[in-house]
Amino acid sequence: MADGKGCKCAAYDESECGCDADWTPQEVYDLRESNARLLGLIADIRAAVGDPTGKLMQDELVEHCKQLRLNDDQREAILAGAVHLERELYALARKGDLGGERRELYTHAITLRDLLAKHK
Repeated sequence: MADGKGCKCAAYDESECGCDADWTPQEVYDLRESNARLLGLIADIRAAVGDPTGKLMQDELVEHCKQLRLNDDQREAILAGAVHLERELYALARKGDLGGERRELYTHAITLRDLLAKHK
């Protein structure tokens, strides 16, 4: 027990104790437990972002996470652009105004949209 609660010799502090009771403050044990939970959380985050063995240094891990977010934002922007392009070209196709190059562009826009949506 922490804080000398298991002391059998009625000592007031560790320096007086002769029974080897644990005088470590409970706060120390609480902090150790909290640190262990936080280390577990960091390990889970590392695994989730592709660094399960913890090879990246902390600053590299932060940069890696920023890059993942940037890639996600870029993918969303490209997807939005592909959807917009596909809609514009579809409107032209309905008017019968979709010839040669525009038809090929329309096909590429649909393919890009579908690829990006699949890898969301």
